[in-house]
Amino acid sequence: MRSSWLKKLSYIIGPRPPLSWLILCLISLLALIAVLHNSSSSTSSSNTVNSARSAHQSLIYTNYRRIKEQAAIDYLDLRSVSTGSTRQELEVCGKERENFVPCHNVSANLMTGFKEGEEFDRHCEVSKGTKRCLVRPPKEYKTPLQWPSGRDVIWSANVKITKDQFLSSGSMTK
Repeated sequence: MRSSWLKKLSYIIGPRPPLSWLILCLISLLALIAVLHNSSSSTSSSNTVNSARSAHQSLIYTNYRRIKEQAAIDYLDLRSVSTGSTRQELEVCGKERENFVPCHNVSANLMTGFKEGEEFDRHCEVSKGTKRCLVRPPKEYKTPLQWPSGRDVIWSANVKITKDQFLSSGSMTK
C-alpha cells in the first residue's frame, strides 16, 4: 500500500514523471556538480591566473615586434610577384599614388556604362592597361596587432583623430 504523500505526488504529477522532467533533473544535477567543482578549484588556481595575465601582457609587445619585422620582410618579398610562369619585378609606386586603390576608377566606370551604384564598385576589366606597381604604406604606418592581443593596445598614428579630440572624448572610438 502506498503512503499518503506518494498518493498526493502521483495525483499531481501522474503515475510516472514525464521524460522531460527526468532530463531536467539530470542537467540540473550536472550543473550543480560543475559549479561546486569550479568553486573549490578556483582558490588554488587564482595565482596561476594572475601569472598567466602578466605573461600575456608581456607577450603583446614581443609579438608586436615580431609582427613588425615580419611585415618588413613581407614588404620586401612583395616587390617580386609571381604572374603565371614568369616572375615580374614590381616597382614601388611614387608619392602621387599613395592613396591609390586598384581597379577603382569611378569616371572610367561611368563611361563604360555602369550605373545604379555599380560605378562605385571595383571593376578590374575596365582598368587592365594601367601601370602595376607596389603602393607604399602611409607615413608612420604601423602593422595592426592580431586579435586578441591587439584589443588592449591603442596607437594614434593610424587613426585620423586629433590630440584634442582624443583628450576631450577620453576614447579613440568617436
